[in-house]
Amino acid sequence: MPDGRERPISFISRTLVPAENNYSVTDKEALAIYWSVRKLFQYLQNQKFTIRTDHKPLIGILGENKNIPTMASARFQRWAVFLAGFQYTLEYIQGNDNCTSDLLSRLPIKGKYVVSVDSEPQSTYMAFIESEYFPINHNTIKLQSNRDKVISKVYYYVTHGWPKSISDDIKPYKDRHTDLSVEQGCLMLGYRVVIPSKSRKQILDELHSTHLGIVKMKAVARSYVWWPKIDAHIENLVKSCKYCMQLRQNPKKSELIPWSRPSGVWQRIHIDFFGPYHNSYFLVVLNAYSKWLEVKEMRKITTDNTIVELREIFGRWGLPVTLVSDNGAQLTSHIFTTFLKSNGIVHLRTAPGHPATNGAAENAVKTTKHALSAALADNKNKNVPKSVILNKFLLGYRNAPHSTTGESPSVLMLGRKLRCRLDLLYKSDEEVVREKQDKSIKNYNGSQNKIFKESDEVMIKFYKQGGKESWIKAIVKKVLGTKRYECESNDGKTFIRHVDQIIDATIVETDSQKYDSENEVVNSTVRNDNKIKKRMINVPSKLKDFILN
Repeated sequence: MPDGRERPISFISRTLVPAENNYSVTDKEALAIYWSVRKLFQYLQNQKFTIRTDHKPLIGILGENKNIPTMASARFQRWAVFLAGFQYTLEYIQGNDNCTSDLLSRLPIKGKYVVSVDSEPQSTYMAFIESEYFPINHNTIKLQSNRDKVISKVYYYVTHGWPKSISDDIKPYKDRHTDLSVEQGCLMLGYRVVIPSKSRKQILDELHSTHLGIVKMKAVARSYVWWPKIDAHIENLVKSCKYCMQLRQNPKKSELIPWSRPSGVWQRIHIDFFGPYHNSYFLVVLNAYSKWLEVKEMRKITTDNTIVELREIFGRWGLPVTLVSDNGAQLTSHIFTTFLKSNGIVHLRTAPGHPATNGAAENAVKTTKHALSAALADNKNKNVPKSVILNKFLLGYRNAPHSTTGESPSVLMLGRKLRCRLDLLYKSDEEVVREKQDKSIKNYNGSQNKIFKESDEVMIKFYKQGGKESWIKAIVKKVLGTKRYECESNDGKTFIRHVDQIIDATIVETDSQKYDSENEVVNSTVRNDNKIKKRMINVPSKLKDFILN
């Protein structure tokens, strides 16, 4: 001070509102930094300053040279974006050196130094909606989280701090503790809901309702929910679905040579037909850039009917620059050629007898037929009209991230995700991710090199009369060469199959299946077997709690 007197210590503080009291320890520490910088905004703007904290995880999250964490909660990301506009250095100090602020935080003084904060309406990142068709809502998740022994412990650790030693069933949550938070009484991992054990089967059934396959189910699940070993549970569910396994496509066999990448949406489209299928034909139209899929049911695939359906599609999305098709009679006729020329559309036709040239449309046909066949074979859809199943599949396909682009077709085509039933869990616009087409193509340049041994359980290709194909279970009896095997089916018949006609049928047991099998052995007459005792000792404690509950 100018007169030489010692400058007194000054401070400003405020207490937490009821909603903030439920924040995790990391969120509370980050809130202190965010609120302090915002309170002193006019003093800190365009200035270099140092922020000291005794919470070390914040160094890796809000550090000045750190990227905004993509899996953090929306609240945390909003704070990180605000702090990115300042020139600061985040410094870690031990709690012993932070006695002053630590004391004031534990003993707040009411009066002129304490800032009163009105209870603002808190932004919610989970807006659960009651639904008689989808029974999982906010109250269900909250109630089951309180009853779940594992999640209730994690809930307590998130809000009160983590202990030094934890059990094995808590370890998957401890590894992600910086991304865990509490929202409306539910545990969240970033913007994803942590589902209690009792509701996981319902979520898996909803993800599998459209039979999209393992990759797309995982991609959709990563946008909504999480629990330990969710990927393994999805894989086991798909592999145990007899409809998906019977209609599964052939393994990857050769290198992918893609078309040149369009510069925008609806510049190049690929079309193809399939049928007759359940007394109908189908026209499949795929946009090369966004992977947007249109499927039109037709009674007859004549030239005139094809032009009528394409006019409707073009009226909705506009005229494409290029149309790629095979050499079907209805697509090579003079009338169809005149129709394309009059609209300024370049027609590219594939080489005769080589449908792989139009691989985009061929893959779209395979995906559509697989989904429709699996859904129609499912007894749950016995009384559901075919048009409803088709529209439900198209909604799921357009909303699921594509393996080539890394984005969902709806985002690339419309700039937004389509609303689906999983959005009943919470209401939020999904963050747009970068395109990954080049990376997918680079990683898709090899062929499989699978080796089977004798007695391996496999699924082999079975060819029925009439050209129909399916998959059946078999056991490898003899290795005939590097790529040929002699297999025996369950009814004792012997088949010789190439490695491209064989799929590994081994299914990884879930934790609950392991526990059931081990519990059955223990209840048998051989209780004194040392091997059985050892196996029961290694049973995870979370499974014991789950069964007892």
